[in-house]
Amino acid sequence: MECMHERRLVGQKWSGYLCPEVEMVLCDNIQHGSYLAIKYSTEDIVEVESNKTCRVDLKNRACSYRSWDITRIPCKHAYAAITWMGQEIYQYYDCYMTIDTFRASYAPIIFLIPDYGKHFVPPEEQVLKPSPTKKDVTDHALDE
Repeated sequence: MECMHERRLVGQKWSGYLCPEVEMVLCDNIQHGSYLAIKYSTEDIVEVESNKTCRVDLKNRACSYRSWDITRIPCKHAYAAITWMGQEIYQYYDCYMTIDTFRASYAPIIFLIPDYGKHFVPPEEQVLKPSPTKKDVTDHALDE
């Protein structure tokens, strides 16, 4: 409950489109991906030249470097391909990385679970009866 409340407060302070940590990764990828050379292949697939050549598939949101596949954050190769194709970078992020989704995740309120041990229990309900034993069941059958 406290964790949900703290994260709700943190999320309210944020502005922009992506969560701050994802935005930092984006800035880093912009910095490192802006100088990469692009070779056009098809409408959705391009080759990006870095230390080694990577294939970026924009339609399937995949890069042969595999970083985009694992983190779901477009890597520097994907950034280079997306900007070279003249597309908006934010459309290639999954919705769960946005501030709105973060806020929606922590919006529900979790209520306290009552501590029933502190409630008054009448004495007649406090007595626990033992469960019937095999002998008790047999004696009951003989009485009938």
